[in-house]
Amino acid sequence: MSQHEAARRLAEFTVNTQLGDLNPRALLAVKQLALKTFAGMLAGSHMEAGIRIADFVRQNPDGQDVGVVAQNSKASLWKATFANAFFAHQSEIGRAHV
Repeated sequence: MSQHEAARRLAEFTVNTQLGDLNPRALLAVKQLALKTFAGMLAGSHMEAGIRIADFVRQNPDGQDVGVVAQNSKASLWKATFANAFFAHQSEIGRAHV
């Protein structure tokens, strides 16, 4: 299967799949993972390195499109994604420094 065909099939699956099509256990797993990730973002946003990243994002604004978790601020899509992902991983690795 070509990459183009694989991308087309994935796109069709994404567009056409309804919640009722999914296994209830899979939905539960996704909900649990989403909550775990959000909890990690909250925890990491209050750790030293997370606070430094939030300060960087606030001091270097380039948009107000997307919320930055637990910071009462918004940033461009890429900066908010960077900060939120950093927060989630920061909570997993603990006291890492930036």
